Amino acid sequence: MRSFTQYLALVKALMKVNFSLSYWKVNFKKKLSFKFLGQALLYLLLACVAGVYEVIFIMLLRDMYPMLAAAGQQSSMLTLGISASQIMVLIFGMFYVIAAFYYSKGTSQLMAMPMSPVTVLMGKFTVVLMNEYLTQLFILGPFIGVYGVMSKAGLGYWVMCVLVFLLAPLLPLAIASLLAMLLAGVIAKGRNKTYMNVLGVLIFLVAYFGFQYFLLFMVPQDTSSLMGYLVSQNYRLAEAASRRFPPSLWGTYAVAEGFNWTGMKSLALFAGSSALGILAIMGLGSRFYYNVVMSGGETATSRNRAVNGDMMEKLVEGDPLKAIAAKDNKVVLRTSSYLMNCCTLPLIWTGLIYFYSTFGSKMVQDPSGDQLIQFIMMFNTPWLKTIGWILLTQFITSSMIASTAFSREGQSLAITKALPISGKRVVQAKIRYALLFQLVSSIPITALLVYLFKLPLVYMVVGIAVGQVSGLWSIFGGLLLDLSRPYLNWTDPTRAVKQNLNSVIPMFVGFGLTFAQGYAVYKMMVAGWQGWLPVGIVAAFNVLLAAVTFTALMAFADKGYDRIEI
Repeated sequence: MRSFTQYLALVKALMKVNFSLSYWKVNFKKKLSFKFLGQALLYLLLACVAGVYEVIFIMLLRDMYPMLAAAGQQSSMLTLGISASQIMVLIFGMFYVIAAFYYSKGTSQLMAMPMSPVTVLMGKFTVVLMNEYLTQLFILGPFIGVYGVMSKAGLGYWVMCVLVFLLAPLLPLAIASLLAMLLAGVIAKGRNKTYMNVLGVLIFLVAYFGFQYFLLFMVPQDTSSLMGYLVSQNYRLAEAASRRFPPSLWGTYAVAEGFNWTGMKSLALFAGSSALGILAIMGLGSRFYYNVVMSGGETATSRNRAVNGDMMEKLVEGDPLKAIAAKDNKVVLRTSSYLMNCCTLPLIWTGLIYFYSTFGSKMVQDPSGDQLIQFIMMFNTPWLKTIGWILLTQFITSSMIASTAFSREGQSLAITKALPISGKRVVQAKIRYALLFQLVSSIPITALLVYLFKLPLVYMVVGIAVGQVSGLWSIFGGLLLDLSRPYLNWTDPTRAVKQNLNSVIPMFVGFGLTFAQGYAVYKMMVAGWQGWLPVGIVAAFNVLLAAVTFTALMAFADKGYDRIEI
């Protein structure tokens, strides 16, 4: 009973921190500041954008239901929704678990309290679970809602939906937690967090592109064929789910059958599998959690290097800009949340472009009717391909590296501020690392565009050069934003990137500017402008934007850095 009371108290405290409840409560009670109102407005804007996408998704499901119902296979919609939500939790949940279990602040203080490892572990697990419920609301919720409304389901259906909704993420999140704990235990023995993070990213990429391969070659892409495929393959898909991941099928039966014998039996199996996953976490955590946390914070040092003075020599020599940039690189590579959110998108976008450009003709029965394929084929002139190169490089290489450069440091930024280095020098170090990251992240897309576009050498060089320049304003603007309003009071690294508006604002601005440039090029084509003139205008715009943002950043660097309070 005491452990359960401690668990509830811990969950309550962690939930307040996770959702910043105290911050919002305090600001609502006192006089509202401009900063607070700005944050609230941005959150409202993001909610509206998410709402638009959700409405489109619901309309798609609404159109799908009658086609499935005509063949008596409407339950496949539930199978699809439950499976999709569980796959999302399984793939992305592992990175949230790693961040919450092993990189969140306050773990060492919790270890010193009179609480068992299981209590601490399950408290963190519950907080991650609450976040997954929010994600699942936008994925599984529309499937359940559309099915219930269109089928005119009764009260029993909605009660069963609540139960299945609460149970759905438990088992995949438990599996993700077990994988994360096993990986953490293996890597902790080598005392190198980088290996675990890189391995986790590789697992994610393999799973993601494996799913894309399935969509490309196993599922028809045009609407009529897709509906026929879902209708004809419903039972075979359900049987496949039963063989490979039975809980998704149990959840479907529980919701579709309701409170009869089949539904109750399926619900019991669904709940039982989730309970087994939770028990496995508790058993493994009680024995190894604290040991892994402590060993994960240790590092190995050569005694000979210390005796010979090599380490002391490193302390007194070296370029401070290089040292700060190297530290940023280590932090990103050793923190799963940063590596996942900052480094995988260039690879994902490049992979998707390769898949679609290489296998696009196999995705539809009539490629001539596919507008996107026709649009890609329209890039048949060197100058137009060069502009496409520039805009693709600009869009794909943009990341959160610059816009969270100071936020990622959190409270440890106090160490950097204690050094006798000016704000401009620190900003220059951040720019150095962001430029290096942009250069490395552009290698895959550059190699792909060389293969796809087959441009003459002059156009290719211009595309590469201007493509790199086109990413500069994103770096400078992101650093300026993060320097002016850094988010330093996060409790785990995931919040520094996923719940940081500084990472979202540049994304929307960058997408808007990229779209605006593409639209301007279209207008130039309509007006008859061709050749190097449109290329020069796009290049000049990006150079000018980079110069303006760089000037503003350098002018604000010292002032902004000095006013940061830790």
